Amino acid sequence: MSPPKCSTGIDPLHHLTSASGRGWKPSRVSPLRTATGLRETATQVEAGTRSDPAKCFVDDVNYASFGPRAVEDARAIVSIVDMAQPWIGPAIQLTKSRIMAIDFATMRPVDTSSITFQHHPLPVHPVDQPFRVLGVLMTMTLDHSFEKARVMGETKSRVSALARAKFLSPSQREVAVTLAITSVFRYSAGLIPWTTSELEALTGLWVEGYRGAWSLPKSDASLFRLSRRYGGRGCPIAHDVWISECMSLISQCLKKPGVVARLMIEDLQRACLSRGCLTLFQLQRMTRLIPPQGLSSWVELLMSRLDGLGLDVTNPLWDLPKESLLLLSEVVGVHWCGA
Repeated sequence: MSPPKCSTGIDPLHHLTSASGRGWKPSRVSPLRTATGLRETATQVEAGTRSDPAKCFVDDVNYASFGPRAVEDARAIVSIVDMAQPWIGPAIQLTKSRIMAIDFATMRPVDTSSITFQHHPLPVHPVDQPFRVLGVLMTMTLDHSFEKARVMGETKSRVSALARAKFLSPSQREVAVTLAITSVFRYSAGLIPWTTSELEALTGLWVEGYRGAWSLPKSDASLFRLSRRYGGRGCPIAHDVWISECMSLISQCLKKPGVVARLMIEDLQRACLSRGCLTLFQLQRMTRLIPPQGLSSWVELLMSRLDGLGLDVTNPLWDLPKESLLLLSEVVGVHWCGA
């Protein structure tokens, strides 16, 4: 979309919905302040005073509302779009528009029949079915299995296609694995909490691509997994790639102050507080004492895997209260006593 069209078509909608005060906006109080009473800086507080219900990718606009008034706010936002549409120019394609609503307390869908556009109800997308956001499959129920299945399926397909590319030399096919096959996983790796067994399965597929490159289908996998420094072929390891992509995601989100940086900080803080910790360093130590089990957040998995590599997270990303209300020793004591 050209800048003039964005300025006259999309941007006015953002300003109108934001000025209405309806829909989602960053919280005035961070998770850490809620738990500890920590006072935030004026800049942090200011970031949560403005309604920001919209996100836009080229010509696609998504609106979000949360809380007890979510349906009422969504109705008001759609009404603003309905009234503004004749004046801004771009047509809204109702057939391509979808609405989703879920009660996260019960994980059940919420009725949205009262939300209409041009007197027509919006098509409802099931909350347990995937939808794409910038190419990543996700659901309102936070089910990551669809994206994992997509990555595994696409990886197998590309490995199979590479095996038939006899016109490439072995070295060129190795490069193809690194550039064209691992990229399927890298794209969404930092957003998905992959388990260790899933990462091993993914690495196995990459090794299969290396084996095919040298026509050695039954050779030992360690020959390809070892780095070239130690006589191997240096096939990427999904475990290491996942850690690298997660760290890159955090770095990119925190690079520029704003809503994205605040959301990342809040996600990290919630992960810490879920284990009774105030810092990522404490969380890393907690995951060493009590390793993540079952469905863990990507932050917990990252801290645990960094600890497994002997790497400590020592740089604090937020200010801490002078007197901490949560102590790691107390949490561990309660856990052990309860056990």
